[in-house]
Amino acid sequence: MGGVLLAGYTTPALAQITNDSLHIYFEPQTITPDLYFGRSEATVGSTVRAVAIINGENDPSEHYYRWHAGAENIGAGIAKGQNTVDIPLLFSDESIISVDVYDKDLTLLATASEFLELSEPEVHFYEDNPLRGMSTTAMGDSYILTGNEIRVRAIPYFMSKDILTNNPKLVWSLDRQTTKNINGDPLLLTLEAPEGKSGKTLVEFYLHNTKNLLQSVSEKVLISF
Repeated sequence: MGGVLLAGYTTPALAQITNDSLHIYFEPQTITPDLYFGRSEATVGSTVRAVAIINGENDPSEHYYRWHAGAENIGAGIAKGQNTVDIPLLFSDESIISVDVYDKDLTLLATASEFLELSEPEVHFYEDNPLRGMSTTAMGDSYILTGNEIRVRAIPYFMSKDILTNNPKLVWSLDRQTTKNINGDPLLLTLEAPEGKSGKTLVEFYLHNTKNLLQSVSEKVLISF
């Protein structure tokens, strides 16, 4: 219990830390568009932030923490206030992330482990109309063009947050042939149907993280006109 002060107030009692009160929460550092209301997902080549949460504890910085990814130590070893750690996901298999919590005398108080599930990065195509704005429904594998022009926007999901500012490799192709994108926005491609003709065009997009060889994604759609 907390001690009684002369003014009649009591000092707050310290939370008792047990394995049941210690939890790990993951914050994947990956991108998602505004139209997506789900959680970000961890993928190979990105970074995930692991946060140790102690039920009833308002100041986790007073404790000492040690983190593991499988059998490998991560972070700064046993360090005071290290209740968060950023983990580069350089492995392709899911891993068990663990944290040990110690008191100031480095006596082990509790241990928690959590399975880190990895997803695959994605990219989807959306029609981006200059008047109505961008559709919130992905185009899918095929699309029927009802007018004579369409603007196709590629939206990546679950890639590193800095993917678009790190000089990535972006390639658009039409019918298996690389095409030069004259738009100032590299994620946007404008297509025009030939007047008086009908047919189909295969549109493909490839995005590669040049700073991390583990991250790349592609998508394609067959557009009928």
